[in-house]
Amino acid sequence: MAEQSGHFWETIWNAPENEALRGKRHDPNCLVQGDEVFIPDLRVKTIEAATGKIHRFKRRGVPSKLVLRILTSNGMPRGDVRFTLTIDGAVTEGRTDGDGFLRATIPGTANQGKVVLYSDDDDETDETFSIALGQLPPHDVLAGAQARLNNLGVESVRATGEVDDETTTALKAFQEAHHLAPTGQLDAATAQALRDAHGS
Repeated sequence: MAEQSGHFWETIWNAPENEALRGKRHDPNCLVQGDEVFIPDLRVKTIEAATGKIHRFKRRGVPSKLVLRILTSNGMPRGDVRFTLTIDGAVTEGRTDGDGFLRATIPGTANQGKVVLYSDDDDETDETFSIALGQLPPHDVLAGAQARLNNLGVESVRATGEVDDETTTALKAFQEAHHLAPTGQLDAATAQALRDAHGS
């Protein structure tokens, strides 16, 4: 949204007109349907420069960062694993670090991606993951909790925003694993633990 409108994200997030939104969401990266965001008009900046000379101007920008952590089925980091990352057609190759993290700079407007992991240094594919960027609801709303539970592999849960038996079971399992009261409800402590475990 910020990149498309030509702003830094802080300009939009910190606008006085967005005070109510900041109080409700606490995170500029997580909005839900129905949230209203005020986008200020662009300001014109004028710079005086002498004619007949060469002047250089640098356009500032804020690249977006993608951070993924690759874990084994029992929660251990998969370090030094070769991967290819494809974001909107652009391909990046690399290896996860010792803690299983994959880090890359991506366009702020990216919305689809794919990660391919390789079992060793040849081209044998180990696993492939599709990534939907910019589509994760806040951690403290039910749809956001459901999406994080699914991403963490706790249970197979659909991010519908509605309470069902699968969601209740998944929340209980997550709460028990994180030494929280297994109520099966999304309380503040569970939402924060989900955010911490998920990394966002």
